[in-house]
Amino acid sequence: MIFIKFFIIILSMNKSNFTLLDIPESDEAFNEFCNDLIQYNASTEELKDLGLLCKDNYERAIRLLHMALTNALNDKEENKEPLILLCAIYEDRNTDTSNLLKKLKNSEDPRVSILKGFHYYKAEAYDDAKFEFSKINYTKGINLCNLKLREIEEVEAANDTILCSFIDSKKWKEVDVSKVCSQDYLYRIGKSETYEDEKSIDVILANLKFTEDELNVLLSLKNDNSEIYTAEIDYSIGKIYHLRGEYDNAAYYYKESLNADSNYLPSYLNLSKINDTPVDITKLNTKDHYAAIFDHNALIALKKFNFNFDYSKCSSEIKSIFKVVDACEKVCIKGIELLEEYLNSDVFDRTSLENNLGVLYSKKFDEFNAVRMFTDALNSNRDPKKENYLKYNLYLIEKDWDKMKTLELEEAKYQIAFNNNKCGGFPMLEAYSLMDTERSKSLAYFTNSNDLFSSLCLSHLMIQEGRLDDSIDICMKHSKSYFAINNLAISNAKKGFVDNAIRLLLQVKRTLLINNHPFIGSLYVNLGNCYYMNNEYDEAINYYLKTNTMSDYVDRMLISICYKTKYIEYVERCIDRIPDLKKYKIEILLTSKKFQEARDFAKSESLYDEMIDSFKAVEEDEIELKKQIKEMEEYRKKKNI
Repeated sequence: MIFIKFFIIILSMNKSNFTLLDIPESDEAFNEFCNDLIQYNASTEELKDLGLLCKDNYERAIRLLHMALTNALNDKEENKEPLILLCAIYEDRNTDTSNLLKKLKNSEDPRVSILKGFHYYKAEAYDDAKFEFSKINYTKGINLCNLKLREIEEVEAANDTILCSFIDSKKWKEVDVSKVCSQDYLYRIGKSETYEDEKSIDVILANLKFTEDELNVLLSLKNDNSEIYTAEIDYSIGKIYHLRGEYDNAAYYYKESLNADSNYLPSYLNLSKINDTPVDITKLNTKDHYAAIFDHNALIALKKFNFNFDYSKCSSEIKSIFKVVDACEKVCIKGIELLEEYLNSDVFDRTSLENNLGVLYSKKFDEFNAVRMFTDALNSNRDPKKENYLKYNLYLIEKDWDKMKTLELEEAKYQIAFNNNKCGGFPMLEAYSLMDTERSKSLAYFTNSNDLFSSLCLSHLMIQEGRLDDSIDICMKHSKSYFAINNLAISNAKKGFVDNAIRLLLQVKRTLLINNHPFIGSLYVNLGNCYYMNNEYDEAINYYLKTNTMSDYVDRMLISICYKTKYIEYVERCIDRIPDLKKYKIEILLTSKKFQEARDFAKSESLYDEMIDSFKAVEEDEIELKKQIKEMEEYRKKKNI
């Protein structure tokens, strides 16, 4: 993030007499340390220095800087340094800094202009941001604003390769700025509606729809040894064959593209996808790094069960996958150790323990032990309701699709379809993975498939496109499927029939609870959403809290209810799950004039010093109000009113 770098720049300007050794490690000792600082009248400068030393611990840094700011205000100092640093930290954490920046409106410190610039930039007020950056000639900020404002000439004038690559997002190699001036090139990247030469390669590629005619045009350009031939033409031919599923032809043209330009990354990447091999970064003559390539290499590593891959340069999605894998690996090891300890105990159900051990072994890709545990679970099972689920786990790890067909489970049907179904060379797995990014391709695939899994995916796509009646029609054909009923409920809710949606979801809930189904958590979220839409916040909170999973979405919905209603009861119910609501509880108590209760709670949670400004502001308003009331009473006495 930009703001992290900015904060570090600010911090580097400070020279402190303190060291980290002066700051206690435990939270309890740190609280005592802060109290001692107040008792012994630590100076603003000392408090600021300590705040900077805690830069890697935001909560401590904020607390100490608030103490420094309070000190400066009490002593009527003109020291704006703590305020500037607080702004930087809050901007870095995406916290609104409007009120803090107002206090710096007359400051001529260049760092304040940078802070204001990025504050406006995040608010998409790019003209205001550019004005602030221009005041101090902050080139990087000015150029970022020019990109957002589509000031193409100013971006070109900057002569910055990275900036120009933003203008032409389709180019992987270094951008030739002079080419950007071409009307055909501007037409291709969507910056112009006109072009100079309809035979220009830029115009041809801009209008390419991958039909037979376009393929013939590209082949003729290649075969005629046209002067406008580039490696991109072979790449585009290869891509057409790739999308058709003609992988041998695609590989041939990708190789031809690389023969023309050995550093043409799109061809190298797609050829590696076909060969299912990693891209050798060391062979590329480029200093740039692209997340798509590292993503591909990371997925190849996962297929080979290599979990030690360096995913630091991957996209956020792939990073999330590896973090989950890392966490699962640690949890699996610990979980296996714990469950094996209880395996011979009479306290827990042996079948459940054996099944859970099988799941953990399968997560570790230990197929032998997973099969052993699922088999043991089937042998020890005495509950008919569990039998199909135990068999499902066993057949899944064994990849025995024939036996899977004998199970009367929806999951079994999906798994069979997911692993066996193909249409026109376009695998279901790829169709499923592209649902949120290349919707038209997934739509074409699922429309031509009749299995239950495809119908549910098609229903999901219809919901995304707002074609709710179509989604309802699809779901009605599979009324025995609780996943279909769930999609039917979502479609009804989006049409405004929220009560119908709740009735459908409660119907599914009863079925899932009987079978202790893992989908119950997602169902609770959907019920929470429906009750939220109906303004039945008490029920919404009930279901959101029942999910028992860490979910940013659920947290956001709970926070939304708390902020929307301002009910202290709701805040208290959510506070264990979302500790950040502690501050909001204090604000509600202050607004309700329950000052002592707010103060006691703030001190019990070590938040009093951090929120001292809020306490002072409310208390000052209260004093002013009492003063006005007293003056009014005295006035009435004098006038005998």
